[in-house]
Amino acid sequence: MNQSSKQDDTLVGKSTITTINDQPTRTVMGIYAILATILILILNPNIHHPAYSLTQPTRMPKYTRPGVEAAVRLSQLKEEGIWHAIEAQYPDMLHAKNGKELASLDQQCEELGQLWRNNDRDRGSTCTGGSTDTYCTLEELTTVIQWKFSKGKARPLWKHIRSNTEDGVRDASQKAFSLISSIAMDSDDAVGDGEISSSVKQKQNAILKKAIEEFSTPLKGIGPASATAFLSLYRPDLCIFMDDEVIECLYPGKRGYTIKIYLEINHKCQKLAEELGEGWTTRRVGRALWTAAKLSLREDTCDLTVGVGGDAGSCVTVGDGDVDAGGEGMMVGGSKKKRLTKQEGNAAVRKARKNKIDGSEKVRDDAEKRIETHPLVSTTARRRSKRLKR
Repeated sequence: MNQSSKQDDTLVGKSTITTINDQPTRTVMGIYAILATILILILNPNIHHPAYSLTQPTRMPKYTRPGVEAAVRLSQLKEEGIWHAIEAQYPDMLHAKNGKELASLDQQCEELGQLWRNNDRDRGSTCTGGSTDTYCTLEELTTVIQWKFSKGKARPLWKHIRSNTEDGVRDASQKAFSLISSIAMDSDDAVGDGEISSSVKQKQNAILKKAIEEFSTPLKGIGPASATAFLSLYRPDLCIFMDDEVIECLYPGKRGYTIKIYLEINHKCQKLAEELGEGWTTRRVGRALWTAAKLSLREDTCDLTVGVGGDAGSCVTVGDGDVDAGGEGMMVGGSKKKRLTKQEGNAAVRKARKNKIDGSEKVRDDAEKRIETHPLVSTTARRRSKRLKR
């Protein structure tokens, strides 16, 4: 009995000693945990803060193409004068992208679009209704694809593209052109201030989807993006070309080349064209957005989209007749530059935004004069405007 009692006392003593020895260990580990938490909060005081997670904006979109931010800013502008001034520099951006070759290809593509539309009218129909036997040849297909690759990103598809037959290209293009010829943009089903009703939009999208499929499915090396190049040339009032910069500007998700994505961004460009007014087509809107993206990357031109809703644009060029808005003010003129105040610079931008173009010859001439003399337009754009007037 005595021995058992002693053994129990010994066990109790050992247990007590063990408990006493473990308690300081837990205390030290708790202190370490507290110190680690304090250190984390010092390095990032906002982490796991409820107010922080509620007040901070959502993740900013990541653009894979340079200059898309400028295109986004332009898409939010309603001032037609700014749109026109930016689009006027489209030929300069083509030349900057791939020199005379791309500029020549672009001109050839514009002539092809005009040829297809004229061919439609010569056969007794119009480009806004009725059936058509207008078609694209294999040589014309090659020209447009060369333009697409030169303007965007070249892809190793030439072997497949050149394997298409003349009859195959003619048949696919004729079916696609015939489908979109049946769409009239001035539909009586429009509602509100020219806004397309949902039923008309659904009908248009169904026809566009079918036209893209008719053009791309039978032809090798031709996908939806390539098909939109041809449709936009034939119906510039209805279709845009699927530029990477335009996709990332108007589509909130990851950039893709599906028909679903195209229909969404194409509808947004149609709405922008309606808001900008007479003379603006869906294709022109897409071209202006692409130009804005490319223009913002140049150091010798002024980005007119900068300063929207705030200060005047932060141009970095100080060339002849250009603007330098760096620092305290804006510099305007040739060799003897006059420094404008920030208020004067803002006033100049506001004045440019008030310049509207309604498509008439007189107003367009006035707009060309404003482009020629306005300090926010580059010298190259002025020269381009002069060439267009000749």
